[in-house]
Amino acid sequence: MNYRKLIQGSFEVTQFAYVTRDIKSSAARFAARAGIESFPYIQSLCSATIPGPFESRWGCVFFGESTMIELIEPLSGNCELYTKSLPPAGEDLRLHHLGMFTQDFGRWKAILKAIDDEGMQIALAVTHPSTESIYVDHCADLGHYIEIGLLNGDEGMKELKNWPHY
Repeated sequence: MNYRKLIQGSFEVTQFAYVTRDIKSSAARFAARAGIESFPYIQSLCSATIPGPFESRWGCVFFGESTMIELIEPLSGNCELYTKSLPPAGEDLRLHHLGMFTQDFGRWKAILKAIDDEGMQIALAVTHPSTESIYVDHCADLGHYIEIGLLNGDEGMKELKNWPHY
């Protein structure tokens, strides 16, 4: 598989996403380790088209303008994509995916075409008013998913700016 077609060039936002069994304690530990005042999170229903809706607690913080750390606690619904990656009991976090987000619609379409051309499996597809994203399954060869996202105009960046930036 040609990863270069997915991740070449620069993106407006780069994300490191981790799954946890207990977001409250993981967020507190992460904040303390990172020397930041807090790591906020929310609970929401995600209306994913692939594999289907699921509920989770999640939150993110930024370091600088473009590096995002995301924590995810899967709760219910079609969230096997997350639950199968959870750390063993007693462990805090486990890397789940690396994400890259662009505002360039042409680039987004080219990435989707590359995914189709390479026969890569889309494990998750989500559309929100401000963002669209897909997860490509690279767990067998890289050990994690790759998320590619489109930030829909100014709304996409505005939504991200609502999370704390350190």
